[in-house]
Amino acid sequence: GGFLAPRLINWAILQAGGDWRIGWFIIAVASVIGAVVAILAVRNQPESMGQHPDGLEPEAARAMTSGDGGKARTHRTTFNWTVSDALKTPALWFLMVAVATTFFTWQVIITQAPLHLQDRGFDPGTAAFLYSLAIGLSVMGRFAIAGLGDIIETRYLFAFGAFCITLGGVLFWLVSPDVMWIAYLYPLLAGFGFGLCYVCIPTLIGNYWGPYAFAAISGLGAPISMVSQALAGPVAGFLYDLQGSYLTVMIMAWVGGVIGFVAMLLCRPPAPMQT
Repeated sequence: GGFLAPRLINWAILQAGGDWRIGWFIIAVASVIGAVVAILAVRNQPESMGQHPDGLEPEAARAMTSGDGGKARTHRTTFNWTVSDALKTPALWFLMVAVATTFFTWQVIITQAPLHLQDRGFDPGTAAFLYSLAIGLSVMGRFAIAGLGDIIETRYLFAFGAFCITLGGVLFWLVSPDVMWIAYLYPLLAGFGFGLCYVCIPTLIGNYWGPYAFAAISGLGAPISMVSQALAGPVAGFLYDLQGSYLTVMIMAWVGGVIGFVAMLLCRPPAPMQT
């Protein structure tokens, strides 16, 4: 969807004689459909539908992991965390900082790509393709966590994703039709990094604070992440109109990526609260 939608919307706008409103109409309809599906289908806990991880009953899962050969290679909490206890752990706030700053960097890259690429000399069709390529390549990052999440600590995977987004942001600034390898490498790095970070968030929350606090912590972090991402586009546009350049907002994005990288390295597994 993320790969095809920009090209579909670009085609629809061109067919409508350049009327950008048709693009927003398509987005609005898709959003309403998604909201209806979410209301009807999404549940907070698999147990409410009689489901369990890997299809195993809790007792069977505990029996399989009780021996040495069944021990997880990454941190998996056995403590029943509450939201109030989780809020007292530095790890939760490092996670919030990492998500907000890293995704700000991603949103600066992705929201400003069409205009920045055209400013650099790319035609609208190529700009739309590179934009959709970054989103499409995020699928690679999401598959990576499936293969590596059980053997490498999630915070290291997220930190690597933040590094990729930041490096992709640097290449995004340098992009040019005369150096096409940069034009293809920046969406690979940024898209892969975003996909990796995106899937790491629920994995890390589940590993650190368990299933009972999962929904509440996810709900707490979502507004912080959304505000950070929502600000990226307007801030970038405002600074561009003010200065005639994306340099200032790109510096902000690079700094945000570095902060996210460091914050995630500091997001160590929390110790169970003393009772």
